[in-house]
Amino acid sequence: MEKKKSLKTYFRLLSYLKKYWVIFLIATLANILYSALDAYVINLLRPLVDEGFVNKNPSIIQSIPYVLPLIFLFRGIFSFSSNFGIMYIARKIVMKLRLQIFSHYLQLPITFFDNNSSGNLLSRIIFNVDQVSKASTEVITDFTRNVCLILALMYVMFSVNVKLTLTFLIALPVISFLFVFVSKRFRKISHRIQSTMGTLSQVAEEGISANREIRIFGGFSFEVNRFGKALKSFNRQEMKNIFVKSISDPVIQLFAGSALAFTIFAALSLTGAEAISAGGFTVLFSSMVALLKPLRELNSLNSTLQKGLAGAESVFEILDMPIEKNEGNKKLLNPQGKIEYKNVIFRYNEDKEILQDVSFTVTPGQTIAFVGKSGAGKSSIINLLPRFYNVNSGKILLDNIDIQEYELSSLREHIAIVSQNVTLFNSSVLDNITYGVVDYDLQKVKDAIKFANLEEFISTLPNGLDTIIGEDGILLSGGQRQRLAIARAIFKNAKILILDEATSALDSETEVSIQNALDNLMQNRTTFVIAHRLSTIVKADKIIVLDNGKIIESGTHNELLEREGIYQSLYKMQYKQNIQEEV
Repeated sequence: MEKKKSLKTYFRLLSYLKKYWVIFLIATLANILYSALDAYVINLLRPLVDEGFVNKNPSIIQSIPYVLPLIFLFRGIFSFSSNFGIMYIARKIVMKLRLQIFSHYLQLPITFFDNNSSGNLLSRIIFNVDQVSKASTEVITDFTRNVCLILALMYVMFSVNVKLTLTFLIALPVISFLFVFVSKRFRKISHRIQSTMGTLSQVAEEGISANREIRIFGGFSFEVNRFGKALKSFNRQEMKNIFVKSISDPVIQLFAGSALAFTIFAALSLTGAEAISAGGFTVLFSSMVALLKPLRELNSLNSTLQKGLAGAESVFEILDMPIEKNEGNKKLLNPQGKIEYKNVIFRYNEDKEILQDVSFTVTPGQTIAFVGKSGAGKSSIINLLPRFYNVNSGKILLDNIDIQEYELSSLREHIAIVSQNVTLFNSSVLDNITYGVVDYDLQKVKDAIKFANLEEFISTLPNGLDTIIGEDGILLSGGQRQRLAIARAIFKNAKILILDEATSALDSETEVSIQNALDNLMQNRTTFVIAHRLSTIVKADKIIVLDNGKIIESGTHNELLEREGIYQSLYKMQYKQNIQEEV
């Protein structure tokens, strides 16, 4: 089964060569001719020794100096054609695979990213794909060259003496057995290497991205030790691979060398008609010695091949994963913005229900806010609307149509999100505002900047809209990042707006400025708000209080205060905290 799986994986890998079959054919032909020339050079020793040195034939001695430069000229041409052609194909395959994986990543369900670290995913794109390219190109060209050289040398050996050649070949079954054994070992180790490489990338990525937290909480020693452990684990697997590779080479050479020694002994014992000439013996001996090199390289190629196959399995595992479901076929053109949750039940995997029989309706242009303790289900409710996750039971309707019936991109085209953890890109201010739009109206960009209260800030930037803001907007303050996210949402001009605790990480003064920008953004839009500070949702048309995935209370701010329930308790608690902070 394992052998069939390996063959299936390798044939699938070879399918990437189809587009470049002409270049690959030329490179393979060049390899064959390269190997044939090597064997021809060794075969030249026979007339050179017998006729040139033993019989003193001057014509032979005089012709060799003219022949050899031509041979090595063509040998160089064939070598260049093979190496350059194969490397050209290899880089093309690497580009294609990396693009395919990255593209596939972006279409996989959100749950996939919940269960996999970014370091591990990056490792598959960078490290594993590089191993795959070597298996699909370099292994083939080197295998072709070495096998052709072995066949050419064996042809030369058989032409000299059949019995002695067969005597030498008795070691081949033992060498073949070693190849099979070593292959299995290489494959297991290669899988472990790729796994530990993923862990290593994850730890490194976390350490780099969390460098501020590491400094402030004194995590230097902990992170260095953690990275050191991951590094040791990776190095341990690499050393196992090196050990198997290193020990297999001399063992194979030992068997081949023993066969060579036995063959020489047999050759020296031949007499009479069976005796071979000095030139014939020289060619036979040189061919046998020359065979040791391709045998050794085939063993090295075996290591590369097994790494590549292990990498290919991990790559194809990703490419074979089903993308997020997009069974809807209706286009959402001009949504009114009416949203209705009907008896919605939701759980992550097979865990307990996060949302239990949730039902509510939002009319077009209304603002609905969700409050409750951490883990109450607030984020789950809004994550269901753009179908980051799908309901387990019940329905979510948009303009009286189940959102499952809408085509995904069409649905998400009309939804904008501003969250507490703003995601920005290491590009210009303009690129971040117009993200996802190729052809845009600059006036709309300026309008978005104005409504988001960004004009004064942008005027202070060295390159204005073209200023690069750093990775995730690291060069900006929290309020500036938040306003930039709001400008992006305003520019998108989506009918449905999601505000996920958009002001919770800001100070009071900045919050007032951001809230003004949000008020501009929320006009004439159906808005979902997750509120950390209840003072920001006083004007909401409807407030829903959640507890353990259930709706406990709902109504306007004043209605909920009059009921003297959970909402009133939460509001009074925050009111007291605000007074204490002011004092």
